[in-house]
Amino acid sequence: MLFLHIRTIPNSLLCLLYVLISSVTTAQVHPNYFQLTKKNGLPSNTIYFIHSAKNGLIYVGHSKGLSHFDGNVFHEYYFKEYPYTEVTNIMETDQGEIYCEAFNNMLLHIENDTLIKTTYYTNKFGYTPSTCYKNTIISSSNDSIVFFNTLNNKRLAKPNSAASLAPFQGQYVFTKLVEYKTTFALLCVNENFDVFIDTVHYNQISNQHFNNGQCYFAKDKSIERIYHLNNETAFSIKPKNENTIVNYIVYTHGYTWICTTNGLYYFNEQQGIGSLKYILKNFNISCISFTFENNLLISTIEQGLLFIPSFDVNTLPNIPDKISCINGTKTQLLLGTQYGELYKYDLNRSASQLKLKLSNQKAINTILVDTKRQLTILSSFKSYFQFGTNTIKRDESLKDYTYIDSSLLLATHAGLFLFAEDSLHHWINSFVLESTSIPHCKKLSIFNEFVASVKYNPRLDCIYLNTYAGIFEFKKGDTIPQHLKEPGCVLKDMCVYNGELLLASKDKGILKWNGQDYVNAFPKDSLKGQFLKFEIFKNELWIIAEDAIYAYIDQRWHKYDQRIGLSFENKTKLFITDSIAYVADGTNIVQFPKILASEKTNSPLFICHSIKSNKEHNRINSKAALSHTNNSITLRYSLIAFANASNTHLAYTINNQSPMHVQQNTREISFTNLNPDQYHIKLFTVIDNQLSTTPVYEFEFTIMPPFYKRWWFTLFLVAAGGLIVFLISKRILNNWKREALQKETQILLEKELDKSMLSSIKAQMNPHFLFNALNTIQSYIYSNDKHNASLYISKFSSLTRSILEMSTKDTITLDEEIKALSLYLELEKMRFEDSFHYSIQVEAGIVKEHVRIPSMLVQPYVENAIKHGLLHKKSDRELMLHFSKEGQLLKIVIDDNGIGRKRSQELNQIKNRMHTSFAMNANKKRLEILKNNFTDIELEIIDKMSPLGEAIGTQVIIRLPI
Repeated sequence: MLFLHIRTIPNSLLCLLYVLISSVTTAQVHPNYFQLTKKNGLPSNTIYFIHSAKNGLIYVGHSKGLSHFDGNVFHEYYFKEYPYTEVTNIMETDQGEIYCEAFNNMLLHIENDTLIKTTYYTNKFGYTPSTCYKNTIISSSNDSIVFFNTLNNKRLAKPNSAASLAPFQGQYVFTKLVEYKTTFALLCVNENFDVFIDTVHYNQISNQHFNNGQCYFAKDKSIERIYHLNNETAFSIKPKNENTIVNYIVYTHGYTWICTTNGLYYFNEQQGIGSLKYILKNFNISCISFTFENNLLISTIEQGLLFIPSFDVNTLPNIPDKISCINGTKTQLLLGTQYGELYKYDLNRSASQLKLKLSNQKAINTILVDTKRQLTILSSFKSYFQFGTNTIKRDESLKDYTYIDSSLLLATHAGLFLFAEDSLHHWINSFVLESTSIPHCKKLSIFNEFVASVKYNPRLDCIYLNTYAGIFEFKKGDTIPQHLKEPGCVLKDMCVYNGELLLASKDKGILKWNGQDYVNAFPKDSLKGQFLKFEIFKNELWIIAEDAIYAYIDQRWHKYDQRIGLSFENKTKLFITDSIAYVADGTNIVQFPKILASEKTNSPLFICHSIKSNKEHNRINSKAALSHTNNSITLRYSLIAFANASNTHLAYTINNQSPMHVQQNTREISFTNLNPDQYHIKLFTVIDNQLSTTPVYEFEFTIMPPFYKRWWFTLFLVAAGGLIVFLISKRILNNWKREALQKETQILLEKELDKSMLSSIKAQMNPHFLFNALNTIQSYIYSNDKHNASLYISKFSSLTRSILEMSTKDTITLDEEIKALSLYLELEKMRFEDSFHYSIQVEAGIVKEHVRIPSMLVQPYVENAIKHGLLHKKSDRELMLHFSKEGQLLKIVIDDNGIGRKRSQELNQIKNRMHTSFAMNANKKRLEILKNNFTDIELEIIDKMSPLGEAIGTQVIIRLPI
């Protein structure tokens, strides 16, 4: 659109353009609002700025930082660097990122649920609000305009141009009133980020307000001189409070909203300043914003947030205090108070006038207005009949009334009275007992005790009575009322609608009498809650519930509750006219049209902020697979609903089980200590206790079982068990066939194996090792090294005990073998000190506790490597043991860097020509015997050679089935 400039209009003509609004502070209705303060969880009552984000959240900048609000819960963003920094001017990029400013021109943004400092601008004029255009933050510093690209975090500064502003077809995205030479000028930025300065004198205009592409000026913050630069209009508002100044001017939803220190002014731009309205007197208003449901949120200084659900629902001004009941006509209301006062309220003038004050000063609980007879009946502890200016008092307290034709039937605590002319021809006349002091008012003989309510059914020509004794029906031909069946509910009220008796209850809904029993009057889903009171207006049925008002109008139900701005904290009284309903809650009277423009609110919005597991700091992905120890999930979310916040919450199902409801003010769901399984979580909104049919969010994840509970391990166990059973069965069968042949051979083999085992044990405990061990202990004792001597004896004792225990077993676990080897090598290391190093490596995937090998199979080869290979080296003695899987075999490698077998044999021959390795021969023979039962056992000895042909050690490889 064409952006017009103030410089095209002379100052004299500019003054003529001002439209003077003399006063808008006369008494008028105000939209009903709810006030949110620190009591509702708001971090601070001093709010500088509010912003409605694209995702539906309301962001609130206040004296303690930045928060967001979803209608129920305030969530505060912590600023680690400068906690409780005052925040204002909240901005949102096209990407949905939220930026805001501190009053020292520090630019902040939200990152990982905290506030992060982005950059800082210096300006000699103090705080100067920035603007967000698409994904660029535009700010003004001392001598330039700064552009901050939020997509790449790059900062670009452009100097202020000295040229005058050129004509431009389009919209300016940033304007700022700055000091220029000896006066003021308008600094402008267009969509191409070109910077201009308009040098027209602005000595009459100051205090700029720029938002949504609209620019306003207010002279000295005065509400009496405001200029709208975009359409070159000026207007003046003359408030009654001369100290009223402008805080902020907002353009949104086709209205101009003027936030002042004393209320809110607004007018429709198309209708002009003549449509100006004024609301919220005595509130210091800083900003306004609309929710995604088109409700208005208003921020104030020191008074929190004000929430206006609907501008069609208004509070009447000048209402007396402590209203106890309400009645009236189209043009005026009759209001009874807790103090026994009767007020007449003129709806046209919004003024109340005291008409009567009862001498006992007791609360007026019923007002009956009979316009035909010019009669008004007030009921407190007594009844007061008003005929024009005459008032007659009766001791009977009026509880209820009903019409029989045009006559009144009154229910009191002392029975029934008939208020009728003598011309009434009805069977009820036959029960007249006596006349009273009230003209045309007669006592009836039907009941002489308390009657809570009375209703007449013209279709059946019968009367219904509700008393302490129950519900009674009284019809033509009866001499006494007939007691009806007990309804079995907590009865609150009754009425006759369309020829049927209806009951309002707190526990069974709305019931109707069908002549034999009480049944549901309406489908269960049409009405919900606890019902307290009926009102009938012409052919309309109105029902007051504990948290709503229902109206059946033109064959359709209407619901009025907090979504339109009604409060039900106190007892509710209702008065209905042809087009408007009035609700009195003790403090206020709220009026609303019976047919609202839009009674439905939008569905609540759901935002998933994060899903984290107990061992993860970042959000986990949907369908994630988690270990069985990482089995607790926390979901943090927002459920955005403003108009119906108190009746909206979340529920969830786990694997389509029964839904579980989440507390209304909770914004986290924790799933703790989950068993291994696949989980499918569905989240549903619950509005007015009605679960949504489709989920608003769902995600899946899997808690993996431990390996010993997984299917493949179970399959392996089953297969292994089956194989074992098969092999055992096969072996037993084969043994039966070969029993005679193998019996003798088996006995011989067992004898040879026992001898081999004993020989192996002797080899382990040969005198050479014992002597070396004793010599080592002796050396420690001579050197007075008690610690090492004690340690050596302890380890030696453990090794000896281990060998003796294993000598009784045919097989041992790999874990037991490794522990014995570790003890043996630790003793050898203590003997050789730092000149000997060893390592034992077990390949990943080998479960040492489950693998079994022949007892003490490896130790003789280890001892041989030390005794014959490493003993003859002076230093750098190294021994490595490696256990790995090779197919279905266990591969054991004993690798040393000794002098080799050939050189060892030569040295042994020099020392003792008759020496033979008894341990090696015994073990070799033992292996040969074992091969008769385990044909897969293999032994391989490799002489390691250097490239020059020198011996550099020996490698022994043993393979045996697992």
